[in-house]
Amino acid sequence: MLPVGKDLSAKMANTSFVCAVLVVSMHVGKPLPVGTFPWYFIEFLHEIVGRMAVPFFFMASGFFLAGHMEEPGWYPREMKKRLGTLLIPYVLWSLLFAVYLVPVAVFANMHAHRAWNWNLGFSGWVKTLGLDFLHNPLLPPLWFLRWLMCLCVASPLLYWLVRKTGKWGLVAVYVFAVLKSAGVPGFQPVSWWCPWKWVLHPYGVFYFLLGISWRMGVFKEVPNWAKLLSVWVGMAYFVAKLVSYGAVGLGCADLASEFGRFYTRRIECLNPCLLALVWRLMPCGKWPSWLTGASFALYVAHPFFTHLLDSVRLFSRLGLEPGGMCMLRYAFALTGCMVCFIVIKNHFPRVAKLLFGGR
Repeated sequence: MLPVGKDLSAKMANTSFVCAVLVVSMHVGKPLPVGTFPWYFIEFLHEIVGRMAVPFFFMASGFFLAGHMEEPGWYPREMKKRLGTLLIPYVLWSLLFAVYLVPVAVFANMHAHRAWNWNLGFSGWVKTLGLDFLHNPLLPPLWFLRWLMCLCVASPLLYWLVRKTGKWGLVAVYVFAVLKSAGVPGFQPVSWWCPWKWVLHPYGVFYFLLGISWRMGVFKEVPNWAKLLSVWVGMAYFVAKLVSYGAVGLGCADLASEFGRFYTRRIECLNPCLLALVWRLMPCGKWPSWLTGASFALYVAHPFFTHLLDSVRLFSRLGLEPGGMCMLRYAFALTGCMVCFIVIKNHFPRVAKLLFGGR
């Protein structure tokens, strides 16, 4: 197993915080008009570098879980731990969001001069808790926790795959994910089980498996030139997206054109290279724990704040343009999540342990 020193641990924590900040940028809306400062700021975070955020979380989870896979009795012990770090926070945040939506919906409908009735039946609770795997939970970012819990349950199978196949099993999963996302015939679900395509996130499996493989030392066999090649491909991909993004922002290309929309296209097959580039550039110095410790809170709690601005319309009288509202949502979500995390962590440690999974 690859040892985890202070530098690697700090780098993981730093990258987790950056990725949580990027996830928030994905949920604040489109900062129109094109070419304004809000557009440049949010679109850069969202489309240029933001696509590597959730993949990193999958990879980091597989990496840390793999550190226990050769210990006696690791599976029941680690699954019990995941109940506290994943499942309990998942249920609690889902219920909190359902309760939170009551006053938000009431105020929103009062603003629109409409009546609103509370009517959450069985199907509503199924959606709230994400028991229907064909759709996102009521709190959308929690799809990640739900799928991650499933991958943790299936981790012995993934561990066996790495032990038996080494890097070639990882390559096979990657090729399958690429072919499926590209819509290649034969790799798409047949009509009678078509809805179940939403259950499987093949790239999530790939990145989780990537983390396991990394921790198990599989990449020690990979020559340095191949590792550097992935970083250089990531650099080329980043520059190409940056050029397309800049051309649209300056009005040199139309976002509807093939060249103009290159930066918004989800070329997921190249995201591992972009992740390799960001990882190489990430500093190893330890950032303050109150900052990096808030990564999970940023991820799960930011919809509470962005939704509040949209539904209650507290700032509607400011006359902000869409771009200004996006910046306001972003700043409000980041600040609100950080304040809530620090207050709960310092003054309600038992509550913090439940809500944040002991983080």
